[in-house]
Amino acid sequence: MKKFHTLFGSVFLFGLSITCHAQGHTHGEAELFVAQEGDNWLLQFVIPAEDALGFESEAETDEQKTRVSSLISDIESNTGIVEIANKCALTDVSHSLETHDEHEHGHHNVEIEYAFSCKVTASSISLLIFDTMPSLESIHVEWIKENGQGSVILNKENNTVTW
Repeated sequence: MKKFHTLFGSVFLFGLSITCHAQGHTHGEAELFVAQEGDNWLLQFVIPAEDALGFESEAETDEQKTRVSSLISDIESNTGIVEIANKCALTDVSHSLETHDEHEHGHHNVEIEYAFSCKVTASSISLLIFDTMPSLESIHVEWIKENGQGSVILNKENNTVTW
């Protein structure tokens, strides 16, 4: 798993992340990058903090701090975020919520990275995140799999990529 994560996935997702960050930040629109190699899947979300949390500044009020804690819990348990067909096992989770730089100003993104192991090749990915983050209007999904690559824009009504 670590070899996949550090070699294939990180190189692929790093390149896509640079593209995403260079394109800017639009509220209501998120990015999802998906990489698959063998049984291993790596998913990286880049979501405007305004959509993920309802604010972009450092959490100051008790309500904002509760929202951050609640979102961290949802992310780490993958509750209401993403579902991979064939019941793949979640093997690793990381996110940017605990590493937010208090001295940064302006627009911020929340980044979430999931690693899954699938005994059977996943046939689809469903994004449940539209219910968790209702201000999200669309997610631009880009993927690279062993048998091809592609992209699609998903929304609340059409929230599944099928291969």
